Amino acid sequence: MGQDARLKDALLRAVKTLGYTVVQPSGYDSLLEKVRREPVELVLLEASGEGALPVALEIYSEALAPVVWFTRNWSEELVRQALEARVLGVVEIGEKVDVWAFEFAVGLAGMVFEERKALLKKVEELKEDLETRKLVERAKGVLMDQFGLKDSEAYRRLQRQAMNTRKPLKEVA
Repeated sequence: MGQDARLKDALLRAVKTLGYTVVQPSGYDSLLEKVRREPVELVLLEASGEGALPVALEIYSEALAPVVWFTRNWSEELVRQALEARVLGVVEIGEKVDVWAFEFAVGLAGMVFEERKALLKKVEELKEDLETRKLVERAKGVLMDQFGLKDSEAYRRLQRQAMNTRKPLKEVA
């Protein structure tokens, strides 16, 4: 077994030690298919691998999983690419794998990823709330114009209609 194979084997053992299940797809396309199809806790990519950057960026943009790169050598170019790909962690492997450094990088990547997912969910909720508010305001305006109601009366009428029909306020508006 060559040096690179031994290091990758040590890295896989470290991943398993941390409690992760290891799945090794045959290539980047099958990796993307897998993470789109089912939840994955972590994507670990070799930084120097051809295509690692676009795959990491796609996984990030779709908020599929945290991505951690591993490398034998840090370089200015690697840092630039990692930042460009929105990689959440980079682990250097030398003669052996530093399990504690690896655990820290993976743990931090997981926390940042979960925080990002929560923020993306909150953004979607806020967009939905804003859309509802716009619809309610328009509906109130129509009621105020057609029936000469005050703002609060128009809103109460919409609320009553929503309760009576058991429909969300947005749908009634």
